[in-house]
Amino acid sequence: MIPLGLSLPVDYLRGACGGGEAGLYLAAFGPAREGLQRLRRTGVSTIELHRLSPLTGAEAVEQAAAAVLRAGLRVSVHGYLTEPHAGTGLLQACPWLPSVREMARGGQECLRITVHALAGSSGPVDGFRRRTVELLGLWARQASDAALPLRFALELNRAKGAVDPSTTWEGVESMCRQVGREEVGICWDWGHGYVNALRGLIPGEPPAGFLELVRNVHVHDVGPSGSTHWPLRGGGVPVERFVQLLRKGGYPGTLVLELDPPRFQAEGPVGPRIEGSLERLRGLLDP
Repeated sequence: MIPLGLSLPVDYLRGACGGGEAGLYLAAFGPAREGLQRLRRTGVSTIELHRLSPLTGAEAVEQAAAAVLRAGLRVSVHGYLTEPHAGTGLLQACPWLPSVREMARGGQECLRITVHALAGSSGPVDGFRRRTVELLGLWARQASDAALPLRFALELNRAKGAVDPSTTWEGVESMCRQVGREEVGICWDWGHGYVNALRGLIPGEPPAGFLELVRNVHVHDVGPSGSTHWPLRGGGVPVERFVQLLRKGGYPGTLVLELDPPRFQAEGPVGPRIEGSLERLRGLLDP
């Protein structure tokens, strides 16, 4: 059975909720200690710490990861590559990594880190592609040399008008194959791929070569205005078909529900919509 995960903000997990996204999760699930146990009872086994950048405080990330592990759940990371850190080593770009890796070491065989490719408002796409490949290769070599149990997943991005080498099936697959290391695979973001397909930029389903390299999956639907990271709803992303494709290929990772509650809070309480999405996924994943 494919495991189920949920992406959550660091501030919610560490109990530093104000307004915004962390506050909406607090209203939906209560304090993190209670919320994580509630999510565990719904079948969630992994929590992804999302939106970590080189500027995210190591102490905050450590507190969030500790809360996840105390709840008996696995931890993964969603990070971002940015141009100012494009030439830096693994620990310079991810200063929070040592504490998270050490805490996760005892309870899971590896720490999965999903990243976006380098992109920008101008410049040749080949430059962003080359620097992304170089950076992922550097990180994978440094992790291997230091015996760090890390696995990286390069995410399929939504086309937003930027110069971005990761908005097509072939673009993401080719970068991973150029890196050529087992530590580096693909994060198939269902919502991003679906929107790109609706716009005629890519076919509706990934080719076999892309599926062979998928190591993580982000799940979300498309809202009425075309924005992504909405709860699952009928007639949107074909989750049933996508689960079939993963099972056929022997997918080794997790389905991570990645929502953005501020985008759909006007539709009503966000808690039932998040839990409804988890319920739908669990129904598809149950043997």
